[in-house]
Amino acid sequence: MNRAAAVLLAAVFMVVAACGGQTPSAGGPEAALVETVDGCEIDLAELSDDNVLLWFWSPSCQHCRAAIPVVIEAHGEFGDDVRFLGVVAPHDRCDVAQMTNDEGLDGFDHIVDSSYELANTFGVMGYPTYVALGSDGSVDRSVGAPASAGLDAKLTQLVTG
Repeated sequence: MNRAAAVLLAAVFMVVAACGGQTPSAGGPEAALVETVDGCEIDLAELSDDNVLLWFWSPSCQHCRAAIPVVIEAHGEFGDDVRFLGVVAPHDRCDVAQMTNDEGLDGFDHIVDSSYELANTFGVMGYPTYVALGSDGSVDRSVGAPASAGLDAKLTQLVTG
């Protein structure tokens, strides 16, 4: 298992335990189901073989809100090659669902990191933070609202290796 997959799976199990989701049973499939803000379930364990961008953000963060158009644009350009997942600081799930719909962020999944489990796992110290997990095992983290070109460069590197 590559480094990114190991880190993601470790984080998954912490989040699932904190959220009361299903964890794998001995000898069973490695499913780690979490609920998105819109009420769907995703299996975070399935992300370990993909290129993934974890966008740690908070609805009350002005820099995060300023980054919304950049993230939406990046998702439009790279969404076929990179799985985007918004990881939201503790907030009311219904409020976040409404905001993601209102702001046009409903093109990809968002989960509420209610106990900061994923944030702690990935060393998030401020918002927004972007963690790019490559299917090759690479992990790249950056903090702050990037310019469109900066996020595009990060995602191009993720996709091309």
